[in-house]
Amino acid sequence: MQQLKTLFSSNESSDNRLIELNRHAEAINLAQKLWLTAAPQQISQFSRAISLKNHQLYVVADNGAIATKIKLLRSTLLTKLHNLTLSDPFSRGCKVTAIDVKVQAKSNLNKPPKLQRRLSDSASHSLTNLVENLTDSPLRKALVKLAKRT
Repeated sequence: MQQLKTLFSSNESSDNRLIELNRHAEAINLAQKLWLTAAPQQISQFSRAISLKNHQLYVVADNGAIATKIKLLRSTLLTKLHNLTLSDPFSRGCKVTAIDVKVQAKSNLNKPPKLQRRLSDSASHSLTNLVENLTDSPLRKALVKLAKRT
Protein backbone atom coordinates (compact mmCIF):
# COMPACT_ATOMS: atom_id res chain seq x y z
CA MET A 1 0.00 0.00 0.00
CA GLN A 2 1.36 3.38 -0.96
CA GLN A 3 1.89 6.11 1.58
CA LEU A 4 -0.41 9.10 1.55
CA LYS A 5 2.55 11.41 0.97
CA THR A 6 3.04 9.97 -2.51
CA LEU A 7 -0.64 10.49 -3.33
CA PHE A 8 -0.59 14.13 -2.29
CA SER A 9 2.78 15.12 -3.71
CA SER A 10 2.53 17.78 -6.37
CA ASN A 11 3.20 16.02 -9.63
CA GLU A 12 1.19 14.61 -12.51
CA SER A 13 1.68 11.02 -11.35
CA SER A 14 0.03 11.75 -7.99
CA ASP A 15 -2.89 13.48 -9.74
CA ASN A 16 -3.49 10.35 -11.80
CA ARG A 17 -3.39 8.20 -8.66
CA LEU A 18 -5.89 10.46 -6.91
CA ILE A 19 -8.19 10.31 -9.92
CA GLU A 20 -7.88 6.51 -9.95
CA LEU A 21 -8.55 6.38 -6.20
CA ASN A 22 -11.60 8.61 -6.63
CA ARG A 23 -12.97 6.38 -9.43
CA HIS A 24 -12.50 3.32 -7.25
CA ALA A 25 -14.29 5.00 -4.32
CA GLU A 26 -17.18 6.01 -6.60
CA ALA A 27 -17.47 2.44 -7.92
CA ILE A 28 -17.63 1.05 -4.37
CA ASN A 29 -20.19 3.71 -3.45
CA LEU A 30 -22.35 2.81 -6.45
CA ALA A 31 -22.15 -0.91 -5.65
CA GLN A 32 -23.19 -0.20 -2.05
CA LYS A 33 -26.11 1.98 -3.20
CA LEU A 34 -27.29 -0.82 -5.48
CA TRP A 35 -26.99 -3.33 -2.65
CA LEU A 36 -28.83 -1.16 -0.12
CA THR A 37 -31.64 -0.59 -2.59
CA ALA A 38 -32.06 -4.25 -3.60
CA ALA A 39 -31.37 -6.15 -0.37
CA PRO A 40 -33.89 -6.33 2.48
CA GLN A 41 -32.98 -4.19 5.48
CA GLN A 42 -32.50 -7.26 7.71
CA ILE A 43 -29.75 -8.43 5.37
CA SER A 44 -28.21 -5.14 4.26
CA GLN A 45 -27.48 -4.05 7.83
CA PHE A 46 -25.21 -7.09 8.25
CA SER A 47 -23.58 -7.04 4.81
CA ARG A 48 -21.78 -4.69 2.41
CA ALA A 49 -21.15 -4.52 -1.31
CA ILE A 50 -17.44 -4.17 -1.92
CA SER A 51 -17.12 -4.28 -5.68
CA LEU A 52 -18.92 -4.52 -9.01
CA LYS A 53 -16.69 -6.07 -11.67
CA ASN A 54 -17.57 -7.86 -14.89
CA HIS A 55 -21.29 -7.64 -14.07
CA GLN A 56 -20.69 -9.47 -10.79
CA LEU A 57 -21.58 -7.85 -7.46
CA TYR A 58 -19.23 -8.85 -4.66
CA VAL A 59 -20.81 -8.79 -1.20
CA VAL A 60 -19.33 -9.53 2.22
CA ALA A 61 -21.51 -10.72 5.08
CA ASP A 62 -20.78 -10.36 8.78
CA ASN A 63 -21.50 -14.04 9.49
CA GLY A 64 -22.34 -17.33 7.83
CA ALA A 65 -26.07 -17.09 8.52
CA ILE A 66 -26.37 -13.83 6.59
CA ALA A 67 -24.21 -15.21 3.76
CA THR A 68 -26.49 -18.25 3.53
CA LYS A 69 -29.59 -16.05 3.49
CA ILE A 70 -28.10 -13.98 0.66
CA LYS A 71 -27.33 -17.16 -1.30
CA LEU A 72 -30.92 -18.35 -0.81
CA LEU A 73 -32.28 -15.00 -2.00
CA ARG A 74 -29.77 -14.65 -4.84
CA SER A 75 -32.27 -15.04 -7.69
CA THR A 76 -34.74 -12.60 -6.10
CA LEU A 77 -31.96 -10.09 -5.49
CA LEU A 78 -30.72 -10.41 -9.08
CA THR A 79 -34.25 -9.76 -10.34
CA LYS A 80 -34.52 -6.66 -8.13
CA LEU A 81 -31.11 -5.44 -9.32
CA HIS A 82 -32.09 -6.01 -12.96
CA ASN A 83 -35.33 -4.05 -12.52
CA LEU A 84 -33.46 -1.35 -10.62
CA THR A 85 -30.89 -0.86 -13.38
CA LEU A 86 -33.72 -0.44 -15.89
CA SER A 87 -35.65 2.14 -13.86
CA ASP A 88 -33.19 4.09 -11.69
CA PRO A 89 -31.08 6.80 -13.34
CA PHE A 90 -28.14 6.46 -10.90
CA SER A 91 -27.72 2.75 -11.68
CA ARG A 92 -28.10 2.77 -15.46
CA GLY A 93 -25.33 0.86 -17.15
CA CYS A 94 -24.63 -1.25 -14.06
CA LYS A 95 -25.73 -4.64 -15.27
CA VAL A 96 -25.52 -7.27 -12.51
CA THR A 97 -25.69 -10.91 -13.58
CA ALA A 98 -24.20 -12.61 -10.51
CA ILE A 99 -23.70 -12.08 -6.80
CA ASP A 100 -20.63 -13.46 -5.07
CA VAL A 101 -20.88 -13.70 -1.28
CA LYS A 102 -18.05 -14.06 1.21
CA VAL A 103 -18.03 -14.04 4.99
CA GLN A 104 -15.91 -11.34 6.57
CA ALA A 105 -16.40 -11.28 10.31
CA LYS A 106 -16.10 -7.88 11.93
CA SER A 107 -13.48 -7.60 14.62
CA ASN A 108 -14.95 -6.02 17.70
CA LEU A 109 -11.86 -4.83 19.53
CA ASN A 110 -13.65 -2.09 21.43
CA LYS A 111 -16.07 -4.15 23.46
CA PRO A 112 -18.11 -2.11 25.89
CA PRO A 113 -17.40 -2.85 29.54
CA LYS A 114 -19.65 -5.44 31.09
CA LEU A 115 -22.28 -3.83 33.28
CA GLN A 116 -22.42 -5.05 36.86
CA ARG A 117 -26.07 -5.60 37.67
CA ARG A 118 -27.26 -4.81 41.16
CA LEU A 119 -30.20 -6.11 43.20
CA SER A 120 -32.62 -3.89 45.00
CA ASP A 121 -32.53 -3.95 48.81
CA SER A 122 -35.84 -5.80 48.98
CA ALA A 123 -34.68 -8.48 46.53
CA SER A 124 -31.45 -8.94 48.45
CA HIS A 125 -33.38 -9.21 51.73
CA SER A 126 -35.73 -11.83 50.21
CA LEU A 127 -32.78 -13.90 48.98
CA THR A 128 -31.11 -13.69 52.39
CA ASN A 129 -34.31 -14.98 54.03
CA LEU A 130 -34.47 -17.83 51.52
CA VAL A 131 -30.82 -18.76 52.11
CA GLU A 132 -31.45 -19.13 55.88
CA ASN A 133 -33.92 -21.95 55.17
CA LEU A 134 -31.63 -23.90 52.81
CA THR A 135 -29.08 -26.55 53.69
CA ASP A 136 -25.48 -26.22 52.55
CA SER A 137 -25.55 -26.79 48.78
CA PRO A 138 -24.31 -25.25 45.55
CA LEU A 139 -27.68 -23.48 45.22
CA ARG A 140 -27.28 -21.91 48.67
CA LYS A 141 -23.76 -20.72 47.83
CA ALA A 142 -24.96 -19.18 44.56
CA LEU A 143 -27.84 -17.41 46.30
CA VAL A 144 -25.52 -16.02 49.00
CA LYS A 145 -23.26 -14.65 46.28
CA LEU A 146 -26.25 -13.18 44.43
CA ALA A 147 -27.67 -11.58 47.60
CA LYS A 148 -24.43 -9.64 48.09
CA ARG A 149 -25.00 -7.72 44.81
CA THR A 150 -26.56 -4.60 46.29
